[in-house]
Amino acid sequence: MPRVRARLTGRPSWSAFFAPDHASGTLALTVAIAQAFAREARQRQKTALVLILPSAGSFRGHGTWGEFEYATLVAALAARGIRTLDLGPLLLARLGPRSYCELYARPESCEGHYGRSGGAIVADVVARELVRVGLVRSDSKVRADGAPARSL
Repeated sequence: MPRVRARLTGRPSWSAFFAPDHASGTLALTVAIAQAFAREARQRQKTALVLILPSAGSFRGHGTWGEFEYATLVAALAARGIRTLDLGPLLLARLGPRSYCELYARPESCEGHYGRSGGAIVADVVARELVRVGLVRSDSKVRADGAPARSL
């Protein structure tokens, strides 16, 4: 039973889907979707950026295994020249000694979607990284409705 095996090994239940040889072909399909997205962005003269947003299970697995279960996806996208922003390591660095559970709507049980404060942390990390890699200038203005005045 894959879920039991995943639970016993400390990996997220979906981690097997990131294996290149998984029967579902999920990794290849996900990469193909990202390639189509990047191609569409180029045709529109835009820059594609795939954001990897880890779950609590991803952080738990990282704590046990020292890497995120989706590392094969990040590597496959990079090998195809698809710009990727893996938020896992960036969020861990930002949190420092604090628990990743603080990112979620129910930090006491480390469950749910990213919560309000977690979303603010994610937004700040993404904004800083966009400036760092040169996709957004640090002097970019914000429109009255709160959206960036400069499109990516």
